[in-house]
Amino acid sequence: MSGVLSGIYHVVLHASIMGLFCLWIGWQRSVVDAMPPGRRILIWGAGFAVLAILALLQPTEALPGLRIDIRATMIALSTLFGGPAAGFLTAVAAALTRLAVGGPVATTGLVSIGLCYLAAVAVLMTMRRREGRRRIFQLLLLGGLVGIAGPAASFVTNDWSTALTLIGAGALPQIIAVTLTVPIFAIIIIETDRSRRSQEDLRTHERELRAANTKLSELAAQLERRNGEYMAALERAEAFGRAKSQFMANISHELRTPLNAVIGFSDLLLMQGPAEPSGTTREYVQMIRASGERLLEIINDVLTAARIDGAGFEAELREFSLAALLQEVTGFLEPAVNEKRQRIERKLDDGLMIHGDAKLLRQALIHVLGNASKFGPRDSLIEIQAIAAADMVELTILDQGPGIEAETSEAAFRPFWQRDASDTREHGGLGLGLTIARHFVEMQGGKIEISRRATGGTCVRIRLRRGAAALAA
Repeated sequence: MSGVLSGIYHVVLHASIMGLFCLWIGWQRSVVDAMPPGRRILIWGAGFAVLAILALLQPTEALPGLRIDIRATMIALSTLFGGPAAGFLTAVAAALTRLAVGGPVATTGLVSIGLCYLAAVAVLMTMRRREGRRRIFQLLLLGGLVGIAGPAASFVTNDWSTALTLIGAGALPQIIAVTLTVPIFAIIIIETDRSRRSQEDLRTHERELRAANTKLSELAAQLERRNGEYMAALERAEAFGRAKSQFMANISHELRTPLNAVIGFSDLLLMQGPAEPSGTTREYVQMIRASGERLLEIINDVLTAARIDGAGFEAELREFSLAALLQEVTGFLEPAVNEKRQRIERKLDDGLMIHGDAKLLRQALIHVLGNASKFGPRDSLIEIQAIAAADMVELTILDQGPGIEAETSEAAFRPFWQRDASDTREHGGLGLGLTIARHFVEMQGGKIEISRRATGGTCVRIRLRRGAAALAA
């Protein structure tokens, strides 16, 4: 019983020592594999040579009289991890040690070492090179063939009867020991190396993460700084915009007040009865009044644009008759239309109702129809059509003027845009009419578009919400 316990003690002790050494080898594997080939072969060969020598000089006494050494295991592991050259170095060290020990079976021991090395190389050549694909049965095959190769040396150096006697003395435990220790120690080395690489990858990821966090913090600080600069610039821009709008409103008001007086006194001069001016004087008074009204119209447009920039308008939505509104607008524009002997034709249902702000739409239509009259030639026709479709009404205004190119149809709605921007242009104006019209139409949930007619002239389409009463009907 004491012999069995002693054997277990020796097995556990030797296995622990070898296992710890394999742990150390596995931990250093990534470092060694990164070295130059010559140095790497030397370290792998020498490392396993030390274990092979220890196994040879101090075999494990598993049972009384039964000694097992696992030098073949170390030769196989050296060949597996360091390659044939490292395995050869380990085999040479084991062979020299065996010669130094001597004994009646020294020759058999040398041949055994050589056969173990050749078996390890042969098996290694047939195994897949990618370590991740190596499986336990492949390592068991390596251990089993190397374990069998050792006792097989007895048949090379002795006759059959002597060889059988030597094998029967302890070959089977030796084969089992090598078959099991090769995969066990190999797995210890592989898993330890994998664990270290995982830890290194984790540390690398942690460093990268810290660097990324640092960079992110810097970007966040930079973004906050830029955001502060942007907000300051935005506040300055808004303040400038408010100041500009206020200035335009103030200057427009200051100009409109005396203009109203000029226009009013011009009207008084023209209505004085018997004492009213005649001839050249009357013509001059009419010119003063017309110029004053034109200047007042421009000032009103500037004031309206200033109020738009300052969000000074709110739509009051209610239902109203589109025909009645168009009658009012065409009546307002009648003097200008008659002066150029133009005609306005309306084609729409008198009962057509719109859901919107009549005041804002009236001002938008005055600008659109005013442009149609201003840019249209003398004796031309201005057509107004309205078609109800689903919940919308499409109002179309057609003129016979020069039209507008497709590439500038969107630019026409920009403030102060002019089709002819030269100082010698034929038609006056600030270029605010379509800007004001679009804003007032969109405030009511509508849409306005401008295009060129195929037959020449301009086509303006305005889509407006249809009245709820008409929809219910």
